[in-house]
Amino acid sequence: MRTHLFLLILLLLSIQVLNAQNLIWKYETGGFVLSVSISSDGSYIAAGSNDKYVYLFDRSGNLIWKYGTGGFVLSVSISSDGSYIAAGSDDYYVYLFDRSGNLIWKYKTGDPVLSVSISSDGSYIAAGSADFYVYLFDRIGNLIWKYKTGDPVWSVSISSDGSYIAAGSTDFYVYLFDRRGNLIWKYGTGDDVSGVSISSDGGYIAAGSCDNYVYLFTVTKTSADILYLLPILLLAIPLVFIYRRRSKERKEEEIVRILLSE
Repeated sequence: MRTHLFLLILLLLSIQVLNAQNLIWKYETGGFVLSVSISSDGSYIAAGSNDKYVYLFDRSGNLIWKYGTGGFVLSVSISSDGSYIAAGSDDYYVYLFDRSGNLIWKYKTGDPVLSVSISSDGSYIAAGSADFYVYLFDRIGNLIWKYKTGDPVWSVSISSDGSYIAAGSTDFYVYLFDRRGNLIWKYGTGDDVSGVSISSDGGYIAAGSCDNYVYLFTVTKTSADILYLLPILLLAIPLVFIYRRRSKERKEEEIVRILLSE
């Protein structure tokens, strides 16, 4: 009898542990939260909202600062140690802040900035815009290069050291560039590429497409070696903005390199 009672108590305790919530804090912004990014050790959390603000919190939930942009903040990305925060807004600007909330620089693109990604130490910032371009900046705001795709760039991702930049566009392609802006390869999927992510060392690139596939590639100098395709049923994709603008010059590729030494 005691054994049964002991087992019952253990079962009840197990259920309570499984149902326990590990919510540390929550913070209400003035609108939909469209993007979040966390530092490597979890000490800092950045957020972007359609209330037009960029937010930075510490691990305890204290609001360190917030900064008002001119539009919905569609994307944020924080460096590994939380020293730098990049943001992209539908006011056409890419923003870079330091941990104290000081605006280091902002750069105006030709359309809403849909995605940003920052290298681990904050030395490089990649951005994708609805103006069809992929951008790469250095920490002080110099434009290193920009590359024109065939449609709006939904997603960008940069490797930890900034050596490789992946991008996904509604022209159906996944792109991979090196730090100097050279196109290493591009791979055509069956529909809009809604998301890309690159491993820390730049060795692998994952992509998601509206053709219902998840893709994984390796990095090679000559082609995209696709490792596998995972068919998935996309029941819903909560995209706030879907830019379907098509260009008559979809096959046109343009790259503009601005070298700091020049």
